[in-house]
Amino acid sequence: MKFENRKQAGHLLAEKLAGYASINPVILALPRGGVPLAHEIAEKLQAPMDICLVKKIPAPGHEEFAIGAVAEDERPHLNESYIEKYRLNREKIAEIITGRISEIRAKAKMYRGKVQKVPLKGKAVIVVDDGLATGASMKAALKWLRTQEVKKIIVAVPIASTEGAEEIEALCDEFVSLITSDDMWAVGLWYEDFSQVSDAEVMHLLEQRKIKQEKNMSSENPRSLDEEILFHAQPFKKPSELDEMIAEMANHRIVMLGEATHGTKEYYQLRREITQRLIRDYGFSFVAVEGDWPDCRKLTDLINGGASNARESVKRSFHRWPTWMWANEEIPPLVEWMAKEKKGAFFGLDVYSLFESLEAIKEMAPQFGPYVEKKLNEAYECFLEFEENELKYAESLLKIPAGCKQEVISSLREILRVRLDHSSLSPENLFDVQQNALVISNAEKYYRTMLHGGNDSWNIRDRHMLETLERLLHFHGAKSKAIVWAHNTHVGDYHATDMLQDGSINIGGLAREAFGIENVYLLGFGSYRGEVTAGAAWGADVETMPLPEAKSGSWEEYFHKASGVLQSEKFYLDLRQIEKGSPLYKKLGHRAVGVVYNPRLEKFGSNYVPTKIAERYDGFIFVDVTNALQPIPSTFVTGEFPETYPSGQ
Repeated sequence: MKFENRKQAGHLLAEKLAGYASINPVILALPRGGVPLAHEIAEKLQAPMDICLVKKIPAPGHEEFAIGAVAEDERPHLNESYIEKYRLNREKIAEIITGRISEIRAKAKMYRGKVQKVPLKGKAVIVVDDGLATGASMKAALKWLRTQEVKKIIVAVPIASTEGAEEIEALCDEFVSLITSDDMWAVGLWYEDFSQVSDAEVMHLLEQRKIKQEKNMSSENPRSLDEEILFHAQPFKKPSELDEMIAEMANHRIVMLGEATHGTKEYYQLRREITQRLIRDYGFSFVAVEGDWPDCRKLTDLINGGASNARESVKRSFHRWPTWMWANEEIPPLVEWMAKEKKGAFFGLDVYSLFESLEAIKEMAPQFGPYVEKKLNEAYECFLEFEENELKYAESLLKIPAGCKQEVISSLREILRVRLDHSSLSPENLFDVQQNALVISNAEKYYRTMLHGGNDSWNIRDRHMLETLERLLHFHGAKSKAIVWAHNTHVGDYHATDMLQDGSINIGGLAREAFGIENVYLLGFGSYRGEVTAGAAWGADVETMPLPEAKSGSWEEYFHKASGVLQSEKFYLDLRQIEKGSPLYKKLGHRAVGVVYNPRLEKFGSNYVPTKIAERYDGFIFVDVTNALQPIPSTFVTGEFPETYPSGQ
């Protein structure tokens, strides 16, 4: 017997599987050959359909002889007996594996850009391919599936070799095959038409099935917001269970990791662990944080020099209130890890450090030559009377509006004109000096606008953050990739909040505009209750404060209810490609806690930003109950201005 083509084979297999409709399975295809069959089965069973990206690992020089496979988790599964028996070259096998992983990443970016992943946890799964010979690809898929906490695995193929069927039966719960043969060594021989399935056909069938599934759901039983959250929620306990999310992030040049407060331990821990994975496994170049440039640059120097006691260095590096944002117990392990791995760097995106940046440039000025040094010193004399106090400078503008604006512009021009061959500075140090000059210019604008209220100062700050990020990426080269740590109010796209109507922007939305939405991944964080590190007023002593239960009707309350149903304190939402009609596009309150916080004001809703969660982020991590961040005691300078919108973020 031969099948006419994959469509007919899928139709026959669907008839055989019709009884499985009662268990509401997910149909999972091994692309590309398994997709046409899976589509027929999904149609028959009226079930959701997805793909499991698996690549065969061939023996070096023998493309048709499979010795293993690798799936979306990027962990290769090899037949060691084959490798030993045929004395295969392990270095060449490693090269093949690297190539296959690159192919999987490329396919994931192509396919997942059109159709989002179907949640698998707790579901029965029918895994489909167009045939089973050695079963290498299927084995890799099944081993990966077992890590996804699925309820049941059924493997279904139209044709299988006897040996392959026996091996796969041992790895799944049920095995279904229309034909099992001892004389089966090539799947294509069992088809009249076994022409290659194109990527375009795969995407077409996936989209077609998705549209039909959504029409059925919307017309027959549209999901409520609670149901929609549960449908998309992916519970996890350990960061290692976020492999797929991290692999998807890695397809973007910029990954922004938010936080709902500046004082939550779990946010920092998760960001640190995600950052290490992105740097180690996917070649990300640096992390840039919502911190001052001169202070954060000290940590990069520490990383480059080999951090021996990062905790003490972190304690000495940060003096501006709130010091705990970066002088906390979660930062030294990241710095020490980067130093040990000799990978990554730590930079500051913020604009506050007017006088610290002035000092940094003055120290470097002699290396520019006598003429430039003289011009810089003359320009910065304008600031001497303010005794390194931004508050004094800002207040002086009420009497003398011109301030030091012209001097700043003049000195910035002088520094930007400097090239490597005109100074004794290294490329890194020249970049550092020019960045400090940019900080001074934008900080002067920032403190100038703060006196007049409104959103101008907030916008100057976030535009400076984006400009700094652009400069860092340019400096590190065309293939560089960046990780950003900042508050949700900076990371989450401003278009999806009331910030747009208020005339405010942020770095997340600006980055999507500047680099393209396909090159930027925005991850938000949130929690329902717990503790938080904050101050009662600007410059006040740091405290561990209660974080009350989130207000009724907020995103956090809905996520809390889902957490209870899932019996999981942590879950992740993949928000890419959510349909516009989804309840996840509702605008609800989303909690934002700054460095200045009063828990008693929670009941008035002042800490909530109206948000369309599916539009604001690409992904979201919810932690039901959180703990306070542990500060590293440090000195700080009081007198700086608090932030404007929302308070202290």
